[in-house]
Amino acid sequence: KEAERLSEFADARKRALAARTDNTRQQSAIIAENPVTTKLREIQGQIEDRKLPQADAELKKLLEQNPAEPRIFYNIGRVASLSAEAIDEEEALRGKLLEAKVAYENVIRIAQKQWEDSSKGVAVERPIDPALVSLSYVALGKIYEFFDDKGYAMSIYDAAIKLGPVAGGGHNEALAAKQRLMRDQ
Repeated sequence: KEAERLSEFADARKRALAARTDNTRQQSAIIAENPVTTKLREIQGQIEDRKLPQADAELKKLLEQNPAEPRIFYNIGRVASLSAEAIDEEEALRGKLLEAKVAYENVIRIAQKQWEDSSKGVAVERPIDPALVSLSYVALGKIYEFFDDKGYAMSIYDAAIKLGPVAGGGHNEALAAKQRLMRDQ
């Protein structure tokens, strides 16, 4: 009886594996069908190709359609920060960094609102990714460092550190930046 057990359950095993594969495909299709995610992936390609003005325009158009999407704000901040690297004129550089700062602050503002709502028992439709918040804190810290406000930069790095080592976040970078600032004082 035991010798035939494998052959008896082979068909059931094949059906289970096929069902599992089918479920995985369906979940992937659902994720990819989100129009914001799809558009952000396209824009990511533009950012990687250093087509920053085009990416910036696309992000701002996407933001008009989705004004409360933190991923869009984060990417606007990234594009503004990357654009600032190529600017030599002081006033234009400050303007781009201010644009990046406002975008990153919007990510944090959205996260704090969601966290407040969830602590009050209000259901949050799609919770913000803690890694996105962590990376936003780190980016803000760098901007404050550039503007030579090292004390405030350190407090922002502390906020990133307080979130903990979330996958894909900026915890380690915040720790290193804080240690560097403490050493330089």
